[in-house]
Amino acid sequence: DIVKKAVNIAKNADIPLIVGAGIQTKEDITTSLNLGASGFAIASGIMNAENPRTVIENLAKGFK
Repeated sequence: DIVKKAVNIAKNADIPLIVGAGIQTKEDITTSLNLGASGFAIASGIMNAENPRTVIENLAKGFK
């Protein structure tokens, strides 16, 4: 719901929307893209992971 609101604000301002909070799964990526997000800023989900590479690989699957 918050992403939908942010997408509308970004569209009205003619700027890309970068989602930077709450992204933890490939489904989060897919959902945000479907709602209109242009990109992502992910930090703690990767930095705090036991295996950051696995997290990145799984998140990348959300772009397919």
